[in-house]
Amino acid sequence: MITSGESKKKRFLGFTISDSMFSTNAIITRKEISTREFMEWVEAGEVIPVILQKHKFIVDALQSRYGIKIELLDKLPEINFQEGDSLVVMQVRGLPPYNPNCEYTAAEIISASFSFSLWKILSTFSR
Repeated sequence: MITSGESKKKRFLGFTISDSMFSTNAIITRKEISTREFMEWVEAGEVIPVILQKHKFIVDALQSRYGIKIELLDKLPEINFQEGDSLVVMQVRGLPPYNPNCEYTAAEIISASFSFSLWKILSTFSR
């Protein structure tokens, strides 16, 4: 299980947010972030990817478009968000459905839109 202590807040990267990532109630904010801000965090090693190998085709498109390398996992860890932790959710629109027999073309990748949002856990509490 990945948790963080009071002194070290974590910033994760994924495609979704799930109730299973919380052990208690939480107050969360969400804001859009720029591609540049996201790229700076990745380049500085400030994000922990929680993306499975099966999504390699999307991550490859991201790398092709922006030159960002993201490590992929064979199995997702159990995540337990704490106050101050955050999750960058990446969304891709405009790519055709994945076909394992071919790769996305440069034109498909250029025409796709990549967006990023930051979900930050402000506080956690029990009922």
